[in-house]
Amino acid sequence: MLMEPLPAPADERPLVAPEQPRGFRLGLGGTFVLSLAVVAAFLAFVLVRCERMASQVPAGVANAFRDIFQLQPRVTVNERVIQNQSVEILELAVLSREVEVERETETAWMNSIKRVKVRGTYRVKVGFDLMQPFTVDLSSDPAAPARVTLPAPRILGVEVLNTEVLALENGLWNRVKPANVEEEINALPQEARRKAFRAGMLREVQDATVRKLSERFGPPGVTVTIVPPAPSELAKP
Repeated sequence: MLMEPLPAPADERPLVAPEQPRGFRLGLGGTFVLSLAVVAAFLAFVLVRCERMASQVPAGVANAFRDIFQLQPRVTVNERVIQNQSVEILELAVLSREVEVERETETAWMNSIKRVKVRGTYRVKVGFDLMQPFTVDLSSDPAAPARVTLPAPRILGVEVLNTEVLALENGLWNRVKPANVEEEINALPQEARRKAFRAGMLREVQDATVRKLSERFGPPGVTVTIVPPAPSELAKP
């Protein structure tokens, strides 16, 4: 007698092959977002590099300016301001020199001549007005030289060291008055300025400044631009 097969237990199910994982695909929106992320990462990398350069290169620039000018210049990297100019003093004297000048005038009145001659020694100081901009423009290109812009040097002050009257000569009826002597002595400081200007003290300061900056900035070097000043009254004869 043949036995019939027993029915399958109720809790058993037919075996089904597991579902295969689908491939990861980005739609148009996902691709766009991923592109933005890549661009943002690249820009962040560039900014980090710029910040690193901004923390190193301008530090050397600032040290050079502190050594030469005792100030912190305005520094830009690719036209981006890294640090602003700070000024603790208003003027910086670079060159100081003693200058001796004389004035002599003769005044005639009704054929009567009086003469006054005076002499003065002054200390003339030439340097920079630190309220004017001192700027340094740097490039992210390591082969590009730094570009430094400075104001033109000027005569900062004239300090009197000594004055003396060399001659007082009265005319027969044209007498020398105290106001005549005072006027001549008061004109001596401007004569000292004019003499210092004609002696090339401003040019001397400018050349020395450019030379010092060139020595302090290593390769690839530096180009220095001096902002030309307004025409000076001292240049007039």
